[in-house]
Amino acid sequence: MKENKKLKNIRELVIYIWKSLDLPSITKENLLYYISFELFLFKPNKTIQIVNEALKKGFLIEKKGYLSASNSIRSELEKWQIAEGDRVDQALNEIKNRAIIQNELESEKHSSFNMLLKEFADQNILNRAVTISKNAFSEVNTNFNRGLITAQVIGSNESPYKIEINVNKKKISHNCHDFATRRRNLKKFCKHLVKLFLILRADYESELEDLLKKVRNDIDLWEFT
Repeated sequence: MKENKKLKNIRELVIYIWKSLDLPSITKENLLYYISFELFLFKPNKTIQIVNEALKKGFLIEKKGYLSASNSIRSELEKWQIAEGDRVDQALNEIKNRAIIQNELESEKHSSFNMLLKEFADQNILNRAVTISKNAFSEVNTNFNRGLITAQVIGSNESPYKIEINVNKKKISHNCHDFATRRRNLKKFCKHLVKLFLILRADYESELEDLLKKVRNDIDLWEFT
């Protein structure tokens, strides 16, 4: 068991080094220098021991004075690069979507929907809402016939936050810290509630406007919990 754990650690170390190195091959001398004096992982004597063991176990291959990662290590690195590329693409798409939403809020700032939404959230909350990923929301359910919207959103807690808007009961329930400690007493929206409205706007703008008007017009009868 100790040997398997040791091998696993060396394999992970080689993968980590090659991710940082981003070269197909390197001389042994330069690799030793890179690990000890650029990554500062180990002292030179320990670095020599680890590189020699990685060669012995087949995680590194030496050919004509150059070291390269084994086929299995390269295969894992390729998978990581693909996943990393997907992650970067997703992040770029999120940035583009945020910019689109921000531009829409600015260009249509006098639209009925935006004017109504701004009655429940200041510009700071609107800006913070834009930064939340749409993917953070799960189990978003709407039933305007019953006057009900529910959702879950990933936040700073381990468990997702819950949102429930019930028109018939005149109640807006949410359990994030900002809403619980600041917004609900003022009967204002936090960034999660604003983001939910922005997400639903594309399909339910008129229904959401009606909802916001109902809350605004009967604000004293509505309960924020």
